[in-house]
Amino acid sequence: MKATSSNRLISRLQDPETGSHGYLWLLLFYPVYLTSFFILEKVTLNYHVVECAADRFIPFCEWFFIPYVLWHGAIALLTLHLLLNDIPELKRLLRYFIATYIITFSVFLIWPTCQNLRPNSFPRDNLLTWLVAHVIYGADPSTNVSPSMHIIGTFGLWFAVFRTKGFAKMGWRIFWTLLCLSICLSTVFLRQHSLLDLATALPVVLVGWLVAYSGLPERRKSAP
Repeated sequence: MKATSSNRLISRLQDPETGSHGYLWLLLFYPVYLTSFFILEKVTLNYHVVECAADRFIPFCEWFFIPYVLWHGAIALLTLHLLLNDIPELKRLLRYFIATYIITFSVFLIWPTCQNLRPNSFPRDNLLTWLVAHVIYGADPSTNVSPSMHIIGTFGLWFAVFRTKGFAKMGWRIFWTLLCLSICLSTVFLRQHSLLDLATALPVVLVGWLVAYSGLPERRKSAP
């Protein structure tokens, strides 16, 4: 039984386009990204402050803690779903991530950025503000912020959801669209990013889309 289960899993993880498992090396993106990000945070010294006047008119809202942290879980769950059900789309998503994060890290190295938008004190005292202070602010320095990796990654999720057949039903698409929108909004309502960080992310998103999806049909037809 164990051997049969293992064989089924190995067969399920086989790339239908190539008949191999060579694509699995792309999954190394995740540990490489996390390691590189933390190293970069330690070695960068001189930062340029990025913010605009409009940022000061956006109120802090601790409720956006929920979609902000769901970003990490959404990436993990969608990656697992595609790994088990839609390997061609997983490869495209990972190519998008690799292309966009190479660009983003290059920007961080050439022109490191930071922001000073976080509030000195919270307008309310509750569980969510405590979580924002200790989980987000305490663990994630307000450096290397432009372009926003949260925005870039969220667009990648949205592209993949609208291409994979597993989420083709309208209800799923509405759910993922609302989740992605709330994640994008959370970056500014939690004072993690300036509106400029969102704007600078859009050209990177475009390049990532061109690398991963340009020239492909909107929805792939089922194999005969």
